[in-house]
Amino acid sequence: MVAVREAKRAYRRFHAECFASLPPDRQVTGADVAWVVEQLLQRGGESARAVGLRIAGSNPPILAVGVPRDTTRAAEAVRIAALRRRRPADRLREALQLSDTTRALALASLRRRHPQRSDRQLVELLLGGPPGSRTARQ
Repeated sequence: MVAVREAKRAYRRFHAECFASLPPDRQVTGADVAWVVEQLLQRGGESARAVGLRIAGSNPPILAVGVPRDTTRAAEAVRIAALRRRRPADRLREALQLSDTTRALALASLRRRHPQRSDRQLVELLLGGPPGSRTARQ
């Protein structure tokens, strides 16, 4: 009950900072407490994060990107420790591969939306185009 009351207060107090895309009079329920805490921790400044941690108490959420909500802290700690043991060159190689994959997926999406454009035009769209370019603005 206390967590719900605090989540309601936090929603109102930090609405512009963390919840601006939602109505200011939204009804926060018990089912929303974890979500409010997560938003405070991810989007808020120092005071919003402090309130989020206070509401969460001894069980703050795991906020790492790509971590399923059902992953325990212990499992996440093991995963991070394994990543840290990897050689920097291996970590860099994997990061570059992920960048290449992301770029290829973005180009494929642009190609589906703009089938009439050349590969060069698609790359310019992806990169924002050269300054003053009409291609990037079309």
